[in-house]
Amino acid sequence: MQSIIWGTVVKIISLWKILRGIKCQIVQDKNGRAEGDDDLQRNLPKTTSELEEEPKKSRERNSDLQQEVEFLRLQQVTSTPLPSPSPPVASAGSPHSQRDLQGGQDHPTTLHRTNADLRDEENHGALNVRELRMELQTQKKLLKKVKDEAELELAASLRREEAALREKEAALRREEAALREKEAALRREADAVEEERKKFLAVISQIKEGNTLPTKPLNRNTPGVKKFGPNVLSENTTINNCRTNVTIHKEIEAFLEALFGDQTKLGKLYQKTVEKDIFYWSFMVNNTKSCDLLLRMRVVRQDEDGVEVRVESVEEEELEATSLPNPHSTATKKVQLLLKEGMIILQPLPFGQTSFTFMAQVDVGEVTKDAIIASTSSSRKSTTSKTRSTTAGSISSAVIGATSRTDGAMKMVGVVAEAAKASELFSKLADLFYDRFKKEEEIDERRKADFIENGIPNAPPLTGDEQKMIEESMELVKDVASRGKRIAC
Repeated sequence: MQSIIWGTVVKIISLWKILRGIKCQIVQDKNGRAEGDDDLQRNLPKTTSELEEEPKKSRERNSDLQQEVEFLRLQQVTSTPLPSPSPPVASAGSPHSQRDLQGGQDHPTTLHRTNADLRDEENHGALNVRELRMELQTQKKLLKKVKDEAELELAASLRREEAALREKEAALRREEAALREKEAALRREADAVEEERKKFLAVISQIKEGNTLPTKPLNRNTPGVKKFGPNVLSENTTINNCRTNVTIHKEIEAFLEALFGDQTKLGKLYQKTVEKDIFYWSFMVNNTKSCDLLLRMRVVRQDEDGVEVRVESVEEEELEATSLPNPHSTATKKVQLLLKEGMIILQPLPFGQTSFTFMAQVDVGEVTKDAIIASTSSSRKSTTSKTRSTTAGSISSAVIGATSRTDGAMKMVGVVAEAAKASELFSKLADLFYDRFKKEEEIDERRKADFIENGIPNAPPLTGDEQKMIEESMELVKDVASRGKRIAC
């Protein structure tokens, strides 16, 4: 009986041990599954933030992987197992820091690692070589991709900079060529101006010396000369290049109105329009000579820069009216002028003034009054029929050098007494226009008003030296005022 009881107790204890072993096995299986689930959870795809931080931590993982690969090589070479490498010091921001510190295992990086591999690593302390190789290849591909992208971007940037430099260099070449062309044009213009200046200075010096310029004599076949000039003037006289300048205190419009008026008397200058644009000028020279001119004046340019009036002598045959008044019958001598290539240039100046420039090639001769009167009486018969209006005391066109046509001969009636200086006559013309329009006081008032209204308000600020000079002057004024005494006169 006792043996039966002990046998039953032994069976119960054996059954309890079996149940206890089964329970322990179940607990172990549960723990293994939980541990596998944790590993699987760690093997799930990383979040977006971890994926964004992966390039930044690649260098750190590469260093860890290199240490582990070196350890694996040593373990394969030697027959005895080596101790596991010390776990790397995990940083606070490393995603596998907690796992490395607790179990000394490497952080899983791919999803193909199974729970069996993880348990094998925990049991044996070894790394999976295949996973390490795949991780290394992944990191190499990532680094190569980043490197290629950086090289492509750098090459594109260098190409853009090179193209910009080429364009800039081409623009500089174009600017340099334009500057060279402009410099050459300015040099040519400066040479031309210098040449004209030399010629002008030479003419001025000869005029001042009172010399007759050595130019070619008048040609009878030249228009305006063959039927006009040689009849009064000597065939051996030469042409004087004359020029005069004067500032007229009047606007251009007022001057043109007086210049092209039908019949005006500008001071000592008498002017009459014969027909359209043909004018008869006469003025006194020292109250003893009367200078007569028969001219055609035409405006050839009129713009904002000024006005140009072409002046030339008129051939006698061009006139329909041949009777001209004699404004200075008391003159003892008549001075005849023949103009060639004459030009009057009017340019606006500040304060309502006009620059008057008269240039021409002039042939000058002098005829006595008695000879002119004689020629007038002999030629009046042939000119009366052509005269539109003949008044008492008028003198026909013989005054300006015409000869009698009754005998059909072109002969000189007047006697050439002496040659007058062209520069003197030109100066007289300029003086006459100046005297007619001179308004010095009015121009001075305009300058003063402009200085008060525009000059003073827009004056630049005083410099330090100027301010110091004014202060010293004021101190001197105070000193003089304090020491001086007023003396009654």
